[in-house]
Amino acid sequence: MITLRRGKFYVLLLPACLSVMQVGVVHAAMVGTDEALAAEQHDAARDRVQALVNRADIRQRLQDMGIQASAARARIAALSDAEVASLTATMDKQPAGGDLGQTDLIVILLLAILLVIVI
Repeated sequence: MITLRRGKFYVLLLPACLSVMQVGVVHAAMVGTDEALAAEQHDAARDRVQALVNRADIRQRLQDMGIQASAARARIAALSDAEVASLTATMDKQPAGGDLGQTDLIVILLLAILLVIVI
């Protein structure tokens, strides 16, 4: 009967264990500036939308519509990056209140001219 010493046993066990383990392949690559900037912009856009839910007036409006702020936050977190970008683009296009359009200015000027003529 062959007896193995403890040291030889470990020497034989190690290759057997390594052959059974599966080793994954790792790929390393440089992250481009565009990719890093895009990720930063997506995070900033998501934070901007999340900040809206934290405002007291927005929370009150959501509660009036039957939506809890926590549910709104969860829905915002579930949005894809493209949906968040679309939402923030829509927010940027909306007037900030009190914004007069070109048509409004023309009507005001016509009314002012009519008042000057009549008076």
